[in-house]
Amino acid sequence: MVYESLNIASLWKLPLLIVVENNRFAQTTPIEIALSGKIINRFAAFDVPAEELDTSDVTEIGPVAEKVIDQVRQGGGPRGLILNTHRFAAHSKGDDTRDREAVALTREKFDPLKILAAKMSSADVDRESDAAVKLIDEAFDQAFADPFPTDLGIEATV
Repeated sequence: MVYESLNIASLWKLPLLIVVENNRFAQTTPIEIALSGKIINRFAAFDVPAEELDTSDVTEIGPVAEKVIDQVRQGGGPRGLILNTHRFAAHSKGDDTRDREAVALTREKFDPLKILAAKMSSADVDRESDAAVKLIDEAFDQAFADPFPTDLGIEATV
């Protein structure tokens, strides 16, 4: 499916941005022992330009993402954006075989919230955190206030 999508997008010059979040694991298997070649080469095989970033810093990702999005919007055809990141939790319950101390160190070094917070004043962090909590609370309030759909053939059990 991935290769067919890249092929058609390239052939038809579709305005498509494909973002790959590479967390370096296929469920519990490290990418180093499960992937031959490089992800960016998959894009190149279909003549789809791609950018690859090794950072969790949104201040570095943002400008590159904006550039690639602009290219797509200006009719440049499909583009790829590969974000090499880190997974801080198990893929699912009980399947994390990674060393807990290594995961903790990874989280300390690569957590995007910590990276961004280090670039902000504590007042700005508090303000943005409060704004995020308010936005989430408003979304929940709205969801609970909305009437339950009656035309779905199911009964509400809220």
